[in-house]
Amino acid sequence: MGNVDFSNGLHFFTDYGVIYNDIESFCENKMLNAFFKRIKNSSKKNVLNVYYSGQQSEVKYSICYLTSLYEVKNIDINFRKVSGDDVAGVIADESTIYLPQKLSSEERKTISELQRYGIKILWNEEDVGEMLDFSQPFDPGKGKYFQKRQHDKGRLWFSIIEVQPDFVDRVNVGYGSKLYDSYVSHCGDAKINIGHGSYISESPRFFLDGQFHLGSFCQISTDFTAITRRHAITNVSLGHISGGGIGFFGEGHDQKSEIHIGNDVWIGTKVTVMPGVNIGHGCVIGASSVVTKNCEPYAIYAGNPAKFIRYRFEEDKIKLLLESNWWDWPLEKIWKNREFFTKKIEELSFEEIKKNLL
Repeated sequence: MGNVDFSNGLHFFTDYGVIYNDIESFCENKMLNAFFKRIKNSSKKNVLNVYYSGQQSEVKYSICYLTSLYEVKNIDINFRKVSGDDVAGVIADESTIYLPQKLSSEERKTISELQRYGIKILWNEEDVGEMLDFSQPFDPGKGKYFQKRQHDKGRLWFSIIEVQPDFVDRVNVGYGSKLYDSYVSHCGDAKINIGHGSYISESPRFFLDGQFHLGSFCQISTDFTAITRRHAITNVSLGHISGGGIGFFGEGHDQKSEIHIGNDVWIGTKVTVMPGVNIGHGCVIGASSVVTKNCEPYAIYAGNPAKFIRYRFEEDKIKLLLESNWWDWPLEKIWKNREFFTKKIEELSFEEIKKNLL
């Protein structure tokens, strides 16, 4: 694999993959150009894996053009000839980051497969800069885990996403988050935005007319539903949906509202979150709940509609947790304090919590 540092049992990845189809699309690839532009003055070695099916001489010519254009020197470039059937599998084995081209139907399919392997896809120049600076450690794990998922290759801090190919560029998922096979109904530019280290279990359903935001280090159980459109009930007739069998009365006056779920949130099985809801940091939502109103940080809610049960911790400890914003810490800092996060908070004094968080 690319540039890997095994010091202290931690991995650092800087290997990027890109597909070569033809000179024009390759040299005009926005992500590739952003990559070369940003590594011009890079002090660390970067690895670029180029996958092609034609003549290598043409590929090398294109690479020479781009490296000369941006005066890039500190880079290792590997060339790999592949056929159409095994492109995604080869990239998954050799790269951890992918630089997409123009989104043709074929590339959407490839990207959809890569996301299932846990490959990070860069969608804009900001993503390129972030990944070039990425030097955060993670625990590579031991033994059986890697026997279960042969393509993980230790990439526990890279996302795994399973969505339809036509939705791949509408999902922004941070390091280590997992979104399994889902149903997504979307309208306009609605997107799914997920922080790092979050997990959405099997069979989630997203009805997206507004954005869906999920923070970092969240856990969502099976059969989760997010709805960002509330059907209008003020019209003379309710049968106004133009997408129906007749659509007789045209579009209704439905309300479209975003959903925001904070960091470190736990949501039980078969929970539905309705349009416009904000769920605070550290919340717990009980199984089979229907969340219709905002939920306060570090509180427990349950029922249909979901109602406040109690706060998880004492007020002074909740205040400390919120002030720390620990979910935004560098991953290295979280890693060093990992034992603290496994302790029961009622067994810790206020001073012990303060010492670890602030």
